[in-house]
Parts: sequence; C-alpha cells; structure tokens
Amino acid sequence: MDEFYRQAMFIDEVAEELKTIVGGELVTCDSSEPRSIADLKRHGIRALGAKKGAGSIEHGVKWLQSHKLVVHPRCINTIKELTSYKWREDKDGNVIPKPVDMNNHLLDALRYGFEMEMKQNKMKSMSKSILGI
Repeated sequence: MDEFYRQAMFIDEVAEELKTIVGGELVTCDSSEPRSIADLKRHGIRALGAKKGAGSIEHGVKWLQSHKLVVHPRCINTIKELTSYKWREDKDGNVIPKPVDMNNHLLDALRYGFEMEMKQNKMKSMSKSILGI
C-alpha cells in the first residue's frame, strides 16, 4: 500500500507516475480541474471527474466515518490528514457539520475513490491482490 502525494508537478509527470501506480485502472479526479483530466486522458490515463454537488463533502466524510479505515504506516500524509481533520465551529465553539477545507487533499482523493461504493451505500468486497495482500 502507498499514497501518491506530490506538489508542483507537470501533468505529464503526474501521468507517468500514475501509469506505474494504477496501470489501466480508472482514476477519479477533482472535477474542478477538467483541463487536467483531459490532459491525463491524452497521456493514456483512464481519468474521470468526481461527482460533486451540494452536501457531497459532508456525505462522503460521514460515509467514510461509518467504515473502519486501515491505513498503512508508510502513508504518513494520509495519517496526518486523518488526525488533523477538523469540523467548523460557531462563535460559541459548537461543532458545525461542515468540514474545514484545509489539509484534506488525500481525504478528498479517498472520497473520490469510494464514489461508486457510496452511491450503492454499501462497501463491496475487494480482491486481496488489489489491496496488495
């Protein structure tokens, strides 16, 4: 298991790394970046935009919270994001069910990756080979 967490890369560099990581598997991307998705497709990546809409972040976070997440110790950036994730607070310090949009790139990617399972509202079983077990 591993994570793909990089900064300041050109799209052709991202595509080359993705080819080695995901091969021909489908990659769900941030739909607010249609040009990047198109560029990834031109590089042979099976990329599609995530389905977003009102309440999709809250729904995705709640769905993830309803499952046990097992994170490999070498996924240090994922661990950092999971342990620092915060909900907004009102002026009195009461938690509001809206996440703070900060330090959540891998968690966004995690939500995108489980999009199909969220639609069906249940977790599918996965092959051990996909999980690297």
